Formats: sequence, structure tokens, C-alpha cells
Amino acid sequence: MLNLIFTETALELVPQEILQHPSVKRNAKRRKRPGEETLLDRSLHHYAMDRLPNAEKRGRPDILHVCLLLALGSPLN
Repeated sequence: MLNLIFTETALELVPQEILQHPSVKRNAKRRKRPGEETLLDRSLHHYAMDRLPNAEKRGRPDILHVCLLLALGSPLN
């Protein structure tokens, strides 16, 4: 059995502070979901995230995605 622990993966939902930003609203409308149910993504919400604390460490679900893909393709799996 393989156990993987990912820390600081920056996987989170869009926080309340930026729900009203146009880029967040646009992304939620495109995905047909409420803004609070979408993932925070730096590539989509860059300007909205400028106001968040620790913005440089947040909104990178792509890093976790790549790590999981690499783990699935690993001979250890």
C-alpha cells in the first residue's frame, strides 16, 4: 500500500473575500456552478487573488494534479 502526503498543495475553494470579483463570477458562470463551489485557480483568478494574504502560495491545483498523475504512473504504484 502506498501512502502519499501532500502538504501546501494550494487546493482550496474560492474564499468569500473575492466571490464578487468579475473573474470569479465569469469562471463560475462558465462552469454553471456557484462561485463558492469552484476551485481557486491562479491562472483564472490572478487579479482577484492580489488582495488575498499569502496569494503567492494559493490557487495552484495544477501542481497537485501533476503530482497525482506522476504517482499513478510510478512503478511504486
